[in-house]
Amino acid sequence: MNKKLSNILKFEKIESVSQLKDWQPTNVIRAAKEIEKNYPDLFVSESNSIQKLLEDLKRRKRQSDWDGFYWGNLVQLAIILFDGKQELEKELDVCKFLLHQIHHDGKVAFNFVMFNNYLKCFDQSSKLTEHMANSLGQCNWSNSNWPNIKDLIESFDIFNISKAPERIADFMCSQQDPFDSLLKENIQAPHGQGLMQVVHKIFVTRLKQRIAKGEIHSIKQLLNWIKPPHKENPIEGEAASLAVDALLSPWIKRDPSLEAKEIIKNNLISSYGDPRLRQNINIITWNLCSKESHTVILKWLTGATVKVFYEIIANSVDADVDQRKMWENRKNLWLKYFNEGMITEAWFALNSRASKEAKIIYRKTGDVALQKFGNNTSKNIQDRKKCLLIMKVNGRLVAEGSHNFFTHIFPKNSSDIILYRKSYKCENIRSVSKKTGHVKIHHHPILKWGEEVNKILVK
Repeated sequence: MNKKLSNILKFEKIESVSQLKDWQPTNVIRAAKEIEKNYPDLFVSESNSIQKLLEDLKRRKRQSDWDGFYWGNLVQLAIILFDGKQELEKELDVCKFLLHQIHHDGKVAFNFVMFNNYLKCFDQSSKLTEHMANSLGQCNWSNSNWPNIKDLIESFDIFNISKAPERIADFMCSQQDPFDSLLKENIQAPHGQGLMQVVHKIFVTRLKQRIAKGEIHSIKQLLNWIKPPHKENPIEGEAASLAVDALLSPWIKRDPSLEAKEIIKNNLISSYGDPRLRQNINIITWNLCSKESHTVILKWLTGATVKVFYEIIANSVDADVDQRKMWENRKNLWLKYFNEGMITEAWFALNSRASKEAKIIYRKTGDVALQKFGNNTSKNIQDRKKCLLIMKVNGRLVAEGSHNFFTHIFPKNSSDIILYRKSYKCENIRSVSKKTGHVKIHHHPILKWGEEVNKILVK
């Protein structure tokens, strides 16, 4: 009969294991620091590679040779092996050996490391998870120096692999700030791997139903979860895209209330940047979102862009009464097109004075559509005074401008002008005016500008 390792390992060589500082899982790092603080005699100074540790352990098992092997070696091996640096399937015998060391009267520090591994590798369909839950559930946590595990057992039945995710999600749904509330309940890494990924999916699915009803409380709950106010960065990747889809996809055929729309739009752009810009560092998260979510956020940004463009012009461009009336007519036509679903994308390029006005409006309103925009970098002095509005209308790109700039309508699939550029030049837009399929329309009241635009775009 195999003896428990607790009975044969020695505890000499009191030294710190400094290499833990570079390992990534926050819950394991935090656990290691606590272990080092409370059990300094556990650690040894050898910086063996994972392969050497594995080979050494396998040899010792075969030969029943535990001389010079310490709990620090086993703790180090347990952390690295479950850290994703090794495929657990390839080391099943070692996994079984580690599981065998989890027991009621075993080393609490080792049990705690295995507890963190359980959270991190949690998979309801996995036999490994089931075995870890059974072994850890038999440990005596009530008299240990790790009271948080006792609390997790009482609050969430943490070792019940079928009930724990549901109970944590239930608790989160009752909290306005789920992230901070979980920290207070001794869940050290609310955005962690394994168990919390399962919880995340359950939580988002439940809130999605409420968000689809326009519940502001549920919208704020999910936003506070994916980007807690005190955290610098939001969650990313597939977990983020799942939450973003829950916030946006319900509105593919209808809009939420204006309050709900502004809360969702402004918070998502603040957390994940503008999805229209390829240089956005969080573009991967947006790329993982559904087509419906992309359609919704682009629609909201487009509407805000078209509406605010003429407000910027009115406040920053010197004009007489006739010119202001002309701009009002143009604004009304483009907004009509947008409300009818004809305009699907929009972007503007501003002169220097208008850029300052856009920033002023942004500070007043917080409208994220004004965070990013292009600049008019035309060579001609008169051209540099203009502001440009680039739109996709019924599949055709349109370049609109202030002052006496013509409305330029490009052929479908044209690459002569591209949306979301950092800068535009009036002369570049004019240079393609002679190409086949390109139409330019002068803003002249006698020539009935609106009717001419309708003939080209409304078919």
